[in-house]
Amino acid sequence: MDLNLGVPGYKYDLTLGADRVPVAPLVNTFMPDRKGQMGGTFTAQAKFSGAGITGAGLQKNFTGNLPAALPT
Repeated sequence: MDLNLGVPGYKYDLTLGADRVPVAPLVNTFMPDRKGQMGGTFTAQAKFSGAGITGAGLQKNFTGNLPAALPT
């Protein structure tokens, strides 16, 4: 995360990544009715950047990208 609080409205750049995350523990925790029914892994990357914290600033400056590969 790169955050610049020195400019009006703030400027930020956020990058996240996840590679071969097991699906079963997530499903078992957050969807207990589906426990044991799903397996495999997923991969996700996210990159968001922008400036501003209000609607107008976000509409003008916010960009993002989220490629993902679901369970294999």
